[in-house]
Amino acid sequence: MADQHGPINVNVNVNQVNTQTQHGQSQNTSGCLGCLGIIGVLMVVGFIGKAFEASPVLGSLLVAVIVIGVVGVIVGKVNAAQAEKRAAAAKQAAEARAAQLRADIESRAAVDAIGGCMWCGHPGPHRAENGHAVHPRDWHALEVEEAIRMAIGGTAAPAPSTPPSHSIPPQQQPPQPTGPGAAAPPPQPPARSTQRSLHIRRPQRHDRDAELLNQLRYDDSGECLWCGSPTEHRSDTGRIVHPAKFHKAEYEAERDAGGASTGT
Repeated sequence: MADQHGPINVNVNVNQVNTQTQHGQSQNTSGCLGCLGIIGVLMVVGFIGKAFEASPVLGSLLVAVIVIGVVGVIVGKVNAAQAEKRAAAAKQAAEARAAQLRADIESRAAVDAIGGCMWCGHPGPHRAENGHAVHPRDWHALEVEEAIRMAIGGTAAPAPSTPPSHSIPPQQQPPQPTGPGAAAPPPQPPARSTQRSLHIRRPQRHDRDAELLNQLRYDDSGECLWCGSPTEHRSDTGRIVHPAKFHKAEYEAERDAGGASTGT
């Protein structure tokens, strides 16, 4: 047993010696620095004493210069620390203000109680060319981001009171002529849709699932092929959300309904 434990005891002893050596070196280093500091202070005091012996005015001037230098260094460090604190507080306040402005503006791009768009006042849901319903936040993504940018920059932009160019405008009817000799007005041509064309054909019965799944992705420019949003969908934390996850409920509803879609 003594032979088996012999090497272990030797290793422990060596480790203890190394640890004690390191502690001794660190203590020696700190002791040397302390000695150098004391020597420096003594040299300065001796220099000041010689200056006073040579001329009291010169000694007083030297002491004043040293005191002013020390005070200046201390004041400079304090001011730098306070400036860093003020900069950090200002940055946090700016980030909080930007987050609040973004939340307020994005809350206006929502669906109202009757299913319309709160941003532009459209009475019904916005729909892409393939008939998929588009959330107002995605339909007006560029306008919402521009409003947020202007609000954070100091120029707040109110929500538009009229539908944008890519929403469906209400059909305007010309005034009807009255009187016994008035001719019947010519039939009005159907209004052309001004929505963005996604160039996606409506799925047929035999391949509707494959077509619907193919629309759950982004193209090369970052546009969502399902709803036509020009920018990627993002979560509340700012992370990009895949269309398959973002439009999961809509996809399942259309798949269960047989892929049929109707426009407004």
